Amino acid sequence: EMQRVGCAPTLLATLPPEVGQQRHADYIDLTQIAGGDTEVVQITDCNDPSFLKKVAALSPEVIFVIGWSPIAGPELRGLAARHCVGFHPTKLPALR
Repeated sequence: EMQRVGCAPTLLATLPPEVGQQRHADYIDLTQIAGGDTEVVQITDCNDPSFLKKVAALSPEVIFVIGWSPIAGPELRGLAARHCVGFHPTKLPALR
């Protein structure tokens, strides 16, 4: 939907398929749906220093963290100039 209205994300981080398929029964490889202007990186830890450096270099206004099992740490959340929005598909922490 974001792509359709002209607001495609600059960066999309997703699990590598071999990890995602082992961890999540409902895993979807997001590289298949990312738009041409969206850089896709495969990571296993959204708090990894090399990933944080990549995000910081983009100076994002908004960061969306959707469906990650690990908690997005304060350093990642602090990189957003305006907002960091998190979504999780289940009730937390009970169904984590």
